[in-house]
Amino acid sequence: MKMDPERIVDKALALGADDAVVQATDAHTVQVKFVESQAEVTQGWNHRRLEIFLSVDKKIGSTTVTAQDDRGIEDVLEKLLARARVVTPKEDYYGIAEGPYEYRKIKGLFDRKIRDLQDYGDITGAAIDACHEAGISRTAGVFETTVFTREISTSGGVDAEDEGTSVLLSIRAFGENGGSGHAVSCARELENFEPGRAGSEAGEIAALAENPGEGDKGRFRVLFHPLAFAPILENAGEAASIFAVEAGFSFLGGKLNERVGGENFTLIDDGTLEGGLLSRPFDAEGVPTQRNTVVDRGILRKYLHNTSTAKKYGTTTTANAGLLSPRPWNIILPPGETREDEMLSELGSGIYVTNVWYTRFQNYTAGDFSTVPRDGAFLVRDGEIAGSISGIRITDNMTRIFQNISRLSRETRQIKSWEVSGSVITPWAIVEDVGISRATE
Repeated sequence: MKMDPERIVDKALALGADDAVVQATDAHTVQVKFVESQAEVTQGWNHRRLEIFLSVDKKIGSTTVTAQDDRGIEDVLEKLLARARVVTPKEDYYGIAEGPYEYRKIKGLFDRKIRDLQDYGDITGAAIDACHEAGISRTAGVFETTVFTREISTSGGVDAEDEGTSVLLSIRAFGENGGSGHAVSCARELENFEPGRAGSEAGEIAALAENPGEGDKGRFRVLFHPLAFAPILENAGEAASIFAVEAGFSFLGGKLNERVGGENFTLIDDGTLEGGLLSRPFDAEGVPTQRNTVVDRGILRKYLHNTSTAKKYGTTTTANAGLLSPRPWNIILPPGETREDEMLSELGSGIYVTNVWYTRFQNYTAGDFSTVPRDGAFLVRDGEIAGSISGIRITDNMTRIFQNISRLSRETRQIKSWEVSGSVITPWAIVEDVGISRATE
């Protein structure tokens, strides 16, 4: 028996499973790492991943394995069922979706040019050269392409497949006097990929960030670059999963149809977004993906569900099934009306943050969190950058951040980065009265 999802589902049912879901993903990735503006390592690898979910008497089992032969797959299934049979039944488990379904084609998810790409040097060179033109000679980063196929089969009558491509560039620029800048570009098609823009932006931020001084603590108006606001939004998207709510890891718990942000805060999850990094025709149960408005002008309207959790709460699935629990796809903060190049003047006086890392919660259910500005962070006076600052930490509350959004740019960026494992599309955002503390406090 090869790693064919339909045959593995049939075998799982023959061995005694009540429900079974099998998803097989074949991917080829090429990665180029560059240091000191020179390509240092180019590597490529193929990987085939098999994800298996099954239930028996409301007892759940799941696993992820790599390539297996016939005997290996049967052994995996037997062991998984044996482990599932000794766990406590999940009494609020209500099964998987019943197909089959029809799927509409989502534009912008596969690009033959990425599949056939050979000259990676042209792309890394465009980013590095743009950084040099901004006055910064030292760069480092990674450029990566992925081509994949995905097949899914379920005991609910689903048999489906799709294919996709993606491309990602992450570049950091380093000045001679402590300045650094970071920028990314990511897309599903080459025509939407902007390595030159990313290189130029990283270089410009690094040049402005030279000779940073110690930042003050207090409460400030803050302009968040998309790279800095995306990790905050990704945490909000993850908090919308009913799994996070039930596990006590969500500041959105118990707030359905209540205000969790201001009029400028609308949060959308969209698995059908054209060109979205995590767009796909179906979720892990084979349900056709859809666009969900999670928060509408500050009011929490829905949680993200799979079939089982939706039945538990008397609603319908939002097509966000992961292998075990609901999860977001592309998290979107819709744009505003201010041009990106006017956001500094709209800020007036405050702090401009271009990147963050170590976003952590002190209290999940309350939404208290902190994150550390990284690379260029700037003091702004009268709409102009007055100097580079360092040594600060953003310490605040998720709901208060979303209530205090006062301006959003017309332009948006799709972000995947060190701090964003999924996909976030966000504009530049001005937030009032943000708590700033010392990074060492």
